[in-house]
Amino acid sequence: MKKFSVKTLLIAPVLTGMLAFPVATTSALAATCNYQQCESTGVTPTVLVQKGVGRVLSLGDRGTSVNFLQKQLNKVLHTHIKVDGVFGRETKAAVIQLQRLTGELRTGVVVPQTWSAALAGKYRVATQVSVRFGDRGPLVKVVQQLLNRHGYTTRIDGVFGTATWRAVVAFKAEVGLSSNGKAKAVVSTRVWNALNLPHPTPAV
Repeated sequence: MKKFSVKTLLIAPVLTGMLAFPVATTSALAATCNYQQCESTGVTPTVLVQKGVGRVLSLGDRGTSVNFLQKQLNKVLHTHIKVDGVFGRETKAAVIQLQRLTGELRTGVVVPQTWSAALAGKYRVATQVSVRFGDRGPLVKVVQQLLNRHGYTTRIDGVFGTATWRAVVAFKAEVGLSSNGKAKAVVSTRVWNALNLPHPTPAV
């Protein structure tokens, strides 16, 4: 079974005489400090990869990234969800609440835009997306929901099948992101960004 690809970039402003924007990729594992330390000392961390920031999260997931997400949700939303590293219904409800407040599609799935909101605007979580025919999972389901929002009716089942393929091809043609061959139905970063706009906008 093929899996979609998401590579995360964390872009954090650091004051060094002038404002700079160093970029850390998922291959960089060293941080100047962890998030809690940086917050208390006023030092801006350049890497939050250890916390799993940017990882697509959904109901049933577990681990450090979920634990960190829960702490951030409590901080941003002033909620009191249990911080146990388990993405349960309470965490999903908080994610939907955050998505509603920020105008994001209310899927309950944590995507890069959700992470940016959970970090209270201190960091912008950019991403490199590649979702294609045959892939399956929560990110595919979000793509399908976004396609439906833009008027391209497709079943929301988390499986990138023929119907989703046709919807992606049609959407890309409408916004001027058409391509040939196997790349025709690939949801790249540019397509992902276009899908997250309120209305389709032709590429320039």
